[in-house]
Amino acid sequence: MFDQVADAVQVLHDSVGSLDTAVVQASRTKRLVALFAEAERLVAAGKTLCAARSLLDAAEQLAELPRVAEAFRSGQLSGAQVKAVADAASADPSSEQSLVEVAGREPFGELRDRPP
Repeated sequence: MFDQVADAVQVLHDSVGSLDTAVVQASRTKRLVALFAEAERLVAAGKTLCAARSLLDAAEQLAELPRVAEAFRSGQLSGAQVKAVADAASADPSSEQSLVEVAGREPFGELRDRPP
C-alpha cells in the first residue's frame, strides 16, 4: 500500500511539474481541475483514515496508561496530545505522569517535537 501511494504521489508530482498551462486546451481545463479536485478529496480521505487509526491506537494504549486516560477524560488533553503522550509513555511508562504534566502546560507543537 505504501508503495502505491508513493507511486501516485510521484506521478502527481511529475504531472504538475510538466504542466504547461500555455498548451492545455481551454476545453480540457475544466476536466483537469476536476481531476485535481478528486485527488484532493482522496488525499483528505486518506488522511482522515490514518488519523482515525492513530486515535484507535491511542485508545488501546490508554488501557495501560491510567494517568493519560484520566487527563483525556477530564479534558486536560486533546486527542492529538493523548496520541503523543501515549506513544511516549508506552515507550517509557515511568515518564507517564511527567508527560501528562508537560502536555498540560506546553503547546502541542512543543510537546510533539520534544526529545524523548
